[in-house]
Amino acid sequence: MAKNENHYLTVNITSEENIRGAIKELQAKLAEQPTVEPLKVGDYAKTLTKSKHGSIGAGEIIIITRTDYYGEIVGELLLDSEYEGIYLASQLDKATEEEVKFAKIGRKPNEFKKGDIVRVADNYKLGSARKAGDIDEIKKGPDSGGWMHVGDEVDGIGAWIPQEYIELITPVEARFDVDGE
Repeated sequence: MAKNENHYLTVNITSEENIRGAIKELQAKLAEQPTVEPLKVGDYAKTLTKSKHGSIGAGEIIIITRTDYYGEIVGELLLDSEYEGIYLASQLDKATEEEVKFAKIGRKPNEFKKGDIVRVADNYKLGSARKAGDIDEIKKGPDSGGWMHVGDEVDGIGAWIPQEYIELITPVEARFDVDGE
């Protein structure tokens, strides 16, 4: 049994015994596949393609509002319920909590801004003044490489850290002590 360039499994069948063996092998491969919970009304989903009908593009976060007569999924754009789209289940992925959190504030996942309050989620192995669990403000960045200056320097040690080591606590737009624009 082999996969061809179209990712289909191909089987060379020369006898009834080969057929039985191929069926058992395919059943075993199918059993290994993770089961995915079907999306339901109220779930958040990430669009993988442009909607079949409607004007929602790929990569957007929607909330599922209903299924139509044909069993297709109908969803509204999270930040603007005037935009609706119709999708097949295969055109959607369940949105992660992080994707929904960022979408609700009008940002793409892991889009940080100067003034955001963040938590350092993991120690950066090459050294930084910030350690796992520290909560502070983004003072500069992100730069083109995704690095941010979080908090102030400590004993001459820089506080630059890559964005994959931080998580958003409070976006600058939700802070009352600074101008979030």
